[in-house]
Amino acid sequence: MLNHLKHIMLLFGLTVYSTFLTSSTAAELFPAQQQPALTPTEIQNYQNKCDLNDTFACLELGIMYANGSAGEKNIDKAISLFQKGCDLNDGANCCRLGHLYFINGTEGWQNILQKGCDLNNALSCSQLGLMYLGGINIEQNINKALSLFQKGCELNDGRSFFLLGDEYWTGKRVKQNKQKALSLFQKGCDLLNGEACNNFGYAYYKGDSVEPNTSKALSLFQKGCDLGNGNACSRIGALYYLGDGVDKNLLKSAIYLLKLP
Repeated sequence: MLNHLKHIMLLFGLTVYSTFLTSSTAAELFPAQQQPALTPTEIQNYQNKCDLNDTFACLELGIMYANGSAGEKNIDKAISLFQKGCDLNDGANCCRLGHLYFINGTEGWQNILQKGCDLNNALSCSQLGLMYLGGINIEQNINKALSLFQKGCELNDGRSFFLLGDEYWTGKRVKQNKQKALSLFQKGCDLLNGEACNNFGYAYYKGDSVEPNTSKALSLFQKGCDLGNGNACSRIGALYYLGDGVDKNLLKSAIYLLKLP
């Protein structure tokens, strides 16, 4: 079995979340295609549509160049396509362009993400908010970060609800308000953010600002785990390992712990 003690510590220790680890991965921004790589004719069809100012075609083809679904990866080509879409005021294209600019160390990434947010792309808002929150290649600005998370919440973005809730839960940078945090976690979980489900479940498990309810906690951990949150999976594994609120089951414990990334 994996180092079960480590995962049990995750369950019973303080919930310390590094919001910077929640920034979107390349897999989220540039999801791999399940179908075979496009043929040259199909690629040209996407390019023709993009040339005719179809921003969705620019986005899709750019993603495929970024993840290799259009043949070999071609980041320069992806950037060109996202630039075209962003110039046409499509927030999703601006978001991916800003991300590639950031990881490539290209100046202007924050302006591009801001444009994406202004165009109501929630992922641009949360990404830029994280940068301001941590002062990552930009001067730290907590109020700006919170404002960006709030904008993401107004756009019904589950990640933004989690990020804003995490700030109110920990109280490290804003006045602590756990009831407000719980409301934000619940909304984020309803919007299928696994991190929010995990945090909401932890509060029920510990009875922190709510009545303790292991059954409710397990249900929320399960939802978070199903949504790909490793902490939620580890906590279910620990519950089964200890027989805490569930029948002790070492096989189920191992299965959940092995779901960790």
